[in-house]
Amino acid sequence: MSAVNFKEMDKKTRIKEQIEDVLKNNSDVLRNAYSKSLEQLVEDLKIYQHELEFQNDELVRIQVDLENSKIEYQNLFQHAPVGYLVLDEYFQILDCNQTFRSLISYSRDCQKNMDFRVFLAPEYQDPFHFFIRDILKLNTSRQIEIQLITHEHSNKFVSIYGNVFSNNDTPKIRLTVTDINDSIITQKALYKSEEELRTITENMTDMIVVSDIKGNIKYASPSCKILGYSPQEMKNFGIFDLIHPEDLSFVVSRFQKAIVTKTSDSLEFRLHTKSGKYIWVETAGNIIYNKEGEIDRAVFVVRDISDRKHTEEQLAKTRELLHQTSQLARVGGWELDRITRNLYWSEVTAEIHEVDDDYKPKPETALDFIKESEFSEKMKMLVAEAVGQGKPFDEEFQIITAKGNLRWVRAKGYAELKEGQCVRLYGIFQDIEEKRRTEEILKLSEQRLLELNATKDTFFSIIARDLKSPFNSIMGFSEILSEQIQEKNYTGIEEYAKIIQDSSKRAMNLLINILEWSRVQTGRINFNPGNIDTNRLVDEIIELLKDAALQKKITINKLIPANVSVFGDKEMIGTIFRNLISNAIKFTHPSGKIIIAMSENPQDTTFYIKDNGVGIKQDYIEKLFRIDRNITTPGTENERGTGLGLILCKEFIEKHGGKIWVNSVEMKGSTFSFSLPKIQHDK
Repeated sequence: MSAVNFKEMDKKTRIKEQIEDVLKNNSDVLRNAYSKSLEQLVEDLKIYQHELEFQNDELVRIQVDLENSKIEYQNLFQHAPVGYLVLDEYFQILDCNQTFRSLISYSRDCQKNMDFRVFLAPEYQDPFHFFIRDILKLNTSRQIEIQLITHEHSNKFVSIYGNVFSNNDTPKIRLTVTDINDSIITQKALYKSEEELRTITENMTDMIVVSDIKGNIKYASPSCKILGYSPQEMKNFGIFDLIHPEDLSFVVSRFQKAIVTKTSDSLEFRLHTKSGKYIWVETAGNIIYNKEGEIDRAVFVVRDISDRKHTEEQLAKTRELLHQTSQLARVGGWELDRITRNLYWSEVTAEIHEVDDDYKPKPETALDFIKESEFSEKMKMLVAEAVGQGKPFDEEFQIITAKGNLRWVRAKGYAELKEGQCVRLYGIFQDIEEKRRTEEILKLSEQRLLELNATKDTFFSIIARDLKSPFNSIMGFSEILSEQIQEKNYTGIEEYAKIIQDSSKRAMNLLINILEWSRVQTGRINFNPGNIDTNRLVDEIIELLKDAALQKKITINKLIPANVSVFGDKEMIGTIFRNLISNAIKFTHPSGKIIIAMSENPQDTTFYIKDNGVGIKQDYIEKLFRIDRNITTPGTENERGTGLGLILCKEFIEKHGGKIWVNSVEMKGSTFSFSLPKIQHDK
């Protein structure tokens, strides 16, 4: 008993003795004592009464404080951002908080005295058993990642941290459970994406070489077999060791220029193979700098152009920024007492809303933060269902914070019912802005990868189909021609030679288009605009294609006024005219006519290439300029094409800021038109 209690007992005894002493005396003494002893006694009693009343008030206040502390502790325990459990040594659940119940989707009162192992996925039963055994045996803390089976029979990854404590000499295990399911799923998706990109890179026919600042090769891709070396053998060389002596000075000078100007360039030169021969390659490189601006390494892509019959799109090595989603963070709590109408926000919930420190949330305005959209009405409906039917909710939506910032959040809510009436709503509030941003990045990366694969597959199919045909003709008729000459049978030699010549032209035209398109896609084509004499350029193209037109007796009329010039890249504009006029010749009947014309307005110059040939089906027109919807049609004399020329025209025209379109009627002809914007330049 405390010293305060002893003093109280002494005071009570003393007052009692005074009362008994007064009562024992006679009435005279009593009368004489009344004015002094009895009045003193009454005064002491009043003082004591006041002290008792003060102590009673203090005890009531302490009791209220204890009750409030208990409520606050329960809120913290129940709505902490992680799940908490207490197990006995036989895996029985002694206690758990609301966060854990929400994690496994069970109601509030179904967890105690259950065996925790019923929530474990089968493959994690043994690891968890040894996990608990080590905690009990070694009396130490441990951590493990496992899968739980939720009430909906779905698996969810969690991280569990456990330690042991004793209560009445009985060991108990404390477990802290963190939901890492989103993190694991995101990590697997990123890993899969990385594996797909790595597989593509390692199976490229192009060789990738990485060197240090001294030129020593540090990495060579498996495709270095084009030189006859293994990746390990390539590390014995410097980047200039394999270059043909006659090309060395040229390559070194261009490499030095790239370092000074910090630009990349495309080069063609010869490389030494392991067998002692040289092959022609086309290479492009980049200089990589560190944070200090110093050269860190050089990366080169080398393509064999001597033996290969086609080129493929160079897939740039993409750096994937792997972002591992951490455990659930910035999770706050909230609670609405529907009896008192008091709304409570935890500190984190207030931080997510970016409200002032003295802000007091109110039930009437709490949903005003939700961005006006379908989310606003949906949340009102979910809250109404929780109040009316006791249904929990879990929803992601955007809010506009007090500072005007848009932020993605996740709200989970539960209803507490008494006698069928909702008396309390409570739950968690989580900032998921980073999670949503990561999902968007993954979606864009996946979409980009699908587009790259689709383009690659279509491109390869074009090459395999259309490059094979002219070379089969060249090889087949060359063999026949050789046999005819050996047998001195000169009948048909001129016809065979013409077929070989036509096939060679088709193959050359296709290769030129392939190379130019590939350079556009890899960003290795230079754009050098200037004033172009359009008449002269069109005359050059017509002269180039004259033989093909004469063979079909096709008339080409040029209706372009003299001294007309446009501003653009001459090589690109020439490629556009060459492909469009060549197509017109191919699809125009013998003795047909082609018209090349133009028109002007203050904004742009438009050119027209019109033929009276076979025309184009209407459902083919929208697919003409897309490589993933490649459409080809034989010419009037069964000429073959890839459709790549039109795609290349579209690329070049759009690079000038112009556009291309076509008007066509089947069996009457087509008109291909393209416009180039006029640009004012200082003279």
